[in-house]
Amino acid sequence: MVFQSYALRRRLESRAGQPDVYTYEDIPQFLRHQIASAFDEAIGTLYRYTGYEMTSVSEANEIWTDLDQICSKNIWHYAQSRAKQEDPRLRFLNFLLNEPDIDEFLSSVEFGALALAYADRSREKPRPENRGARCTGKAALSEINRRFIEHAVGYQIENGEVIRIDSTLVHTEIIKPALALLSAPMFKKANEDFHDGASPLSGE
Repeated sequence: MVFQSYALRRRLESRAGQPDVYTYEDIPQFLRHQIASAFDEAIGTLYRYTGYEMTSVSEANEIWTDLDQICSKNIWHYAQSRAKQEDPRLRFLNFLLNEPDIDEFLSSVEFGALALAYADRSREKPRPENRGARCTGKAALSEINRRFIEHAVGYQIENGEVIRIDSTLVHTEIIKPALALLSAPMFKKANEDFHDGASPLSGE
């Protein structure tokens, strides 16, 4: 769940009316914390078995274990970190909080997004509370995307993949003026071709 603090409202107000300019090379520590918290709340509690229980492994345990294994196989820095933490849940969350390489960090976020999607599909009517979670995977993904925007970090999760979103400054300072120029009478034919999708090289 996302609440708007006073500090956040002030930050958003200061950016109101200005083109959105995103950063791509730095992930603020607070954003890392918020993303890690979203994953933690949506995947659920890692149950610690004492060895005497006669129950099956919890759904959350399976998700954390599978996520940990996928990250270990596909992210080199993650594989190196495995020896430092035995708990797969804490290993994944600590990686989000501490990994300095942006690509490796975003790779772990992407694998985490796939885990959230799986959590929602794993039952016909998924009930987050059954795995000790506080929200659905879909809600967590929505929160993560919103957190990226709040911190003006130019990434979003779409269809299970992390994508880079361009600054709206490009749209404001280049595309919109170009469209305005095309609307001038002298560019009427070019404007019609632009909107019709016809190529000026096609001879049509």
